[in-house]
Amino acid sequence: MTKVNKLSQLNQTDGVIEEEPRTLAQFFGETIQGKYNTTKENEYLRYLNNLNKTDLQRHAVKCGLTPKDDRNRLIKSLVSEFKRVVASYKPLPVLKSSNKPITPEIAKFLAGGR
Repeated sequence: MTKVNKLSQLNQTDGVIEEEPRTLAQFFGETIQGKYNTTKENEYLRYLNNLNKTDLQRHAVKCGLTPKDDRNRLIKSLVSEFKRVVASYKPLPVLKSSNKPITPEIAKFLAGGR
């Protein structure tokens, strides 16, 4: 067994999630699997189509929506909410920074607030 002397050489293996949470629910550990059981829209739509009206309304309440009497409108609302929630779990795109040197004009402009 080798001895690790530097902190940068240590590996963290305590199960901490690598990406940062984007919503309060994610911060407290809620996952998409707990609410919808899938991240694929076609699977979720198939699940909704197999529910009877009472179960569909119960699922809407669980998802935080007001149940509607019209089945088609309710499914449309649930799918819309599903897309919104799934999008909130996707990691944010990493923006590439440009490494252009700062010109003297830009440096003068930035120093103007001092």
